Amino acid sequence: MLASGAMPRVLVHLAAALVLALAPATSGCKAASAPAPAAPDLDADPVALLPSSALVVASLDARAMFASAGVGSRVTAMTDSLLPLGPEAGVDPKRDVDHVVVGVYTSSGADVAAVVSGRFDPAKIDAATRDRSGAPVLRGMYAGHVTYTAGPAMYAVLSPRTVVAGTGDGLRRLLERVQDARVKRATPAWVDETLSTPGADLALTADFTSQPFAAAALGSVPVPWISGMRVARVIGNFAAPGMNFAATVSYGDPQQASGAAGLVKVAGPLLGGQSLQKLDVVTDGSDLKCKFALDEQALGNLLAFAPPLLRGSR
Repeated sequence: MLASGAMPRVLVHLAAALVLALAPATSGCKAASAPAPAAPDLDADPVALLPSSALVVASLDARAMFASAGVGSRVTAMTDSLLPLGPEAGVDPKRDVDHVVVGVYTSSGADVAAVVSGRFDPAKIDAATRDRSGAPVLRGMYAGHVTYTAGPAMYAVLSPRTVVAGTGDGLRRLLERVQDARVKRATPAWVDETLSTPGADLALTADFTSQPFAAAALGSVPVPWISGMRVARVIGNFAAPGMNFAATVSYGDPQQASGAAGLVKVAGPLLGGQSLQKLDVVTDGSDLKCKFALDEQALGNLLAFAPPLLRGSR
């Protein structure tokens, strides 16, 4: 039996022990912390890596284009503009590059951010000291990633399956998104829908609604029907005679669309000096819809404009 004065003391000690057992630890040991959020999968969705507010977004099936004898060399020139890697980096575009996603951004000139998907050796890329032309590769660091600069191109390795590249400002914006774990699509639904068109080897979107048309971003090829253009959607795939395209261009009103359609019908067959085959042009309200084909020679000539655009201009 407990002494008469002992019972209250026992109850006090039991209550204190219960409080200590239920209270979170504050010294001596730490309460279990919540698990850290999982790192984003940087290989899962190339479009999600692109910075927001792109003027142009393009998705290219590089494997399909490399398979085309008439344009394979032009595609190599495009990838070399983004990744001017020499042999010591262990990258052969025809063998290693599967897919390219590009965003073009405008300010005083043009900025480019690109995601190149394929198979890469990060150690070899890091060890390379010269680019394809023999110029030195400058090594740096930004947003927690090693960067490499060769001429106007800058690139970084995110994983053995993803390399990102572009102009300096374009790549830095992309790396900031990765550092901040903002790896999610910043593209409008209509852009995502166009990029995911089944069977499209090439998909391209352009949004001029919130940004004026910038000739510095897209080149200086004179195109008389761009006035009043709001958005453009283009898809293409490889089939005879070379590549077939379907495009929808939205204008401010039906009159602008009708006027542009008339210009396309007259000037379209010799757009940029290239012969458009199977040209079919119709209007639907404020939309101009057209289909056309390019043979491999004309397609190769058109792709010759790509490397300067991918290098950007300031």
